[in-house]
Amino acid sequence: MMKRIYSLNLAAYIRMATGLEPDLEIDYKDGNGLVHCVFPEIDVVKYAIEDYKNDESLQRFLHSYAELREQIKFAREEGREH
Repeated sequence: MMKRIYSLNLAAYIRMATGLEPDLEIDYKDGNGLVHCVFPEIDVVKYAIEDYKNDESLQRFLHSYAELREQIKFAREEGREH
């Protein structure tokens, strides 16, 4: 069985934690070319996913990063309007 991961952050964490290189697949069904990473469903991948989800410091960092990215996007859009 294979595990499809659509989150780049999670895929990068699994890769870092396990040393496994994911296969990349492109989904053309909806015409959007969404790419996902495919890892084998093995214990080390399962444990890496659990660690990722349970690491509160990492989750706070990712949340802060996403907020800052949105603020930068908003500032750029505001700058274009002036």
